[in-house]
Amino acid sequence: MKDFSGFEAAAHAEVTGRIKPIMAATFRRCGLGEVWDDELWHRVIGDAYVSAYPSPALPLLVHPLLDALQTQLEHENRTAPVGHPPRPLRMRASIHVGPITDPEDDPVTDGSGTSRVDTHRLLDSTEVKQALARAGEKTCVAAIVSDRAFTDAVLGGYCELSRELFTPVDVAVKNYRERAWLAVPVPSGDLLARGIEPLTAEDPSGGEVGAEGNTRQGDAGKKSAQDVGMTGIGSVGGDATNTFVGNSGRISISGNPAPSPRPRKRRDDS
Repeated sequence: MKDFSGFEAAAHAEVTGRIKPIMAATFRRCGLGEVWDDELWHRVIGDAYVSAYPSPALPLLVHPLLDALQTQLEHENRTAPVGHPPRPLRMRASIHVGPITDPEDDPVTDGSGTSRVDTHRLLDSTEVKQALARAGEKTCVAAIVSDRAFTDAVLGGYCELSRELFTPVDVAVKNYRERAWLAVPVPSGDLLARGIEPLTAEDPSGGEVGAEGNTRQGDAGKKSAQDVGMTGIGSVGGDATNTFVGNSGRISISGNPAPSPRPRKRRDDS
């Protein structure tokens, strides 16, 4: 959730409590109720939601889920504003795919692996933070998709969205160095004036972006090294797709294309 700390302390519990119902409504809004019911794992962490789904759901997490999240947040902000004075609910999301562990439902180590770490790095990147910070309040979602997920879902032709709707960026967070792809379902504000591509130190207006976008005069373009946010987690072995939505918002999915060796029931542990 963007600017979670900007809400007064008394509103934090309400914001956290709204996240899971928002995600459930988002999945059902775009006809993905069965995907939501097939969730393998989730955690609510402060202002973030982390969940894992079988990897065949990957293209659907890119589209129509991101567009539906924008629409759902517009609805929430219009009908049930939060805070005094009210502040819009806006989210960053990261989507990744890769293997993660499923060690017998151990809540401490469940979902461990490089794929989970990489999803955190994507969500914490300057590029997606800056995209949401530069946008106006009508932009409720800024998403970043890993290169692997983009190649599989979009370039592979399994997603209805065209490559032209994504902007390539080179992400550098701590020791993570990878190409990724930005998507903003409803651009507004400075994104309409200058485009979604991140501003750099050479841009004459590079100092205009707020602190969350990490573009200040003199250090524009530096990468964020903060390790916050949520992660998605997957099933036993194989490919897991991570979808994270949260504050550090994320949308993640994980899973295994092969049947799970043991039955899985949806676990609502928030």
